[in-house]
Amino acid sequence: MQKDRYALIIVDNTSTNTDKVFTYIIPEEIIDYVEVGKRVLVPLGKGNRLLEGLVIEVVDDIDFIPN
Repeated sequence: MQKDRYALIIVDNTSTNTDKVFTYIIPEEIIDYVEVGKRVLVPLGKGNRLLEGLVIEVVDDIDFIPN
């Protein structure tokens, strides 16, 4: 089992409530494909809608406990 990696992503949304960086755990099956500059589809809110986002950083550790 591989250690979790995380993608820091900005989403393409006009709402000012989402004008920040979101952190997502990268699923193991796509970890080799996620890299800085790639466009991705991510769930936002309660996961009922997908938004396009841009990976701005990939990290091994985060300084908070994910939900």
